[in-house]
Amino acid sequence: MLSLLNIYQSLGLPRPVPLKCFPDDVGEAAILAKVNQHRLAERLGAVRSVEPTRNASFAANMLDAWSETGREEYLLAADRYWMAALDSLTELERQSVWLEAKAACAYFYYEESMRQRLLRGDHFSFEELVEYQFRRGSDSLIYAALLAIDGITSPGLVVGLRTLQCLQDMQDDIVDLEADRRRIGTNMLLFSVKGSYRRLRKFAENLADIGKHDETIPALIRLAISENFERFMSAYHRWR
Repeated sequence: MLSLLNIYQSLGLPRPVPLKCFPDDVGEAAILAKVNQHRLAERLGAVRSVEPTRNASFAANMLDAWSETGREEYLLAADRYWMAALDSLTELERQSVWLEAKAACAYFYYEESMRQRLLRGDHFSFEELVEYQFRRGSDSLIYAALLAIDGITSPGLVVGLRTLQCLQDMQDDIVDLEADRRRIGTNMLLFSVKGSYRRLRKFAENLADIGKHDETIPALIRLAISENFERFMSAYHRWR
């Protein structure tokens, strides 16, 4: 069996310094409550891959919580959920999913680089902000590989999942802004980008346009993109 713990530790990244206090949304129960990738898989017609998707998304979010807080229990929980995700798969399916997991974990190199630049007070181009947002959705590669087990594939599946996750992450950044400011979290709203507020809205509109016009994306994902764009805009107007 292929361990997520081994994959992450092999990256050789600095261990995060444990926080003394945590934001309200960093806790196992709170994290698990907001995970919904498996529900989308069900709506897309998945059967075998629903439970593995649920566990894989739990693992991804626990790994993110470890990166944010430095609490060892989150890393161990991530590995536990990951092993559960692989448990019902064939060896060939595991190898396919494992490959995407290694690609997704490479995001943490990029996140650490962005964190160090924030600490130095670097400025960022708007294009870097866009790249950062899309890289955050790297675990979408894993969910697409799992959906393929049920024969759910399309040329626009990965871009649809990443676009959807991008909008969800942007909404979370608005909600988490003050907590991330205190702990130097990699929040897109902390990046010094000229005209960032206006361009941020334009970026969200561009994401919504992907959902409207890319017919290779499954219809249910296109609908979810539209719904999440409306949620983002609601949060954006409250914040601004």
